[in-house]
Amino acid sequence: MKNLTAASPELETRSENEESSSESLAHIRLGIEGIDCASCADEIETALMKTSGVHEATLNPVTSQLEVLYNPPLVDVETIRKVVQESGYQVRPAADSDEEEIAQEETAQDREYRDLMKKFWFAAAISI
Repeated sequence: MKNLTAASPELETRSENEESSSESLAHIRLGIEGIDCASCADEIETALMKTSGVHEATLNPVTSQLEVLYNPPLVDVETIRKVVQESGYQVRPAADSDEEEIAQEETAQDREYRDLMKKFWFAAAISI
């Protein structure tokens, strides 16, 4: 995993003025690939919270959905995506409640599970 303190040079640390800013905030929901545990989620949340303009970042490791509350004049969606990618994860569009998209995501997860089980059983067989 990458070092979170080595963020992009254009990303500034939060300022006290930003915290008290009453400008309108925007909300975005993104899907994140490669989340295995709560520690992975915390890593991304921490990196985003260090980004100037991000007021709140919440990632659900079960659904792999990231929700970010941010100040558009200070940070844009592309910068948020870049911070996530620099943390070592891929960004994808958030899954809507569309049943077809949910089914596709479940199929992809099932395929990944089967591939991992094949690798596990192969490794178990050759280790004997």
